[in-house]
Amino acid sequence: MGTPDTASHPRASLGAERAKAPGVLRRAKIMYAAFLAAIATFNATPLTMAAFLLLIEAVDTAQTASASRAKGLAAVRNTKITPLWNAMILLRVYVQGLVDQVDGASGVALINQAGLVVGGVGTHVKVLFVAKIDTTANVVHLILNATAFLGVTSKRVTFHWQSSPDGKTWTSLPSTPYAETQLPSPGPGSYQFRAAATVGKTVLDWTTPFPLTIH
Repeated sequence: MGTPDTASHPRASLGAERAKAPGVLRRAKIMYAAFLAAIATFNATPLTMAAFLLLIEAVDTAQTASASRAKGLAAVRNTKITPLWNAMILLRVYVQGLVDQVDGASGVALINQAGLVVGGVGTHVKVLFVAKIDTTANVVHLILNATAFLGVTSKRVTFHWQSSPDGKTWTSLPSTPYAETQLPSPGPGSYQFRAAATVGKTVLDWTTPFPLTIH
């Protein structure tokens, strides 16, 4: 088996700028919650989540103190950010290593599952399944790439959808004749969604769960 073509794989990004403390802290908290929720998947991280949490708490405390604008507190906060930022980079590199070992669609799911941002997708990657929150309408859109999932078929197709709060207990949503559906937003939290299909009398397996964090 050859080495995976990393050029066709998505890129994991922090989605934050080192110089902007609130954004760094926000991303770190999202990553921490995401890694804990998927600890079975991310079971060989380069640092423990307990150590990561200590770095987050140190920055959080310093950020709160710096809001008073007292002299020197912003500088203290910045010194706390450096080890946190380095830890975030270590975790991003770790996730990218996992992404480079799987297909593009699964890589996108891994990046989202880690609380990171998909920073770039190669031209050969076709996202198989995606869940997106529409905050304006307060609904979650589920979209399956039917061509990538089914290929070309002339048979009758019924699409099936499920949601889960933990990746273990799944709730079935109404099936549809189309490769997309929507549901009311379940509220803040981390969720997983997946899709399947029945083609004629043949039932196809579920897609890799797609994680979605709603704030």
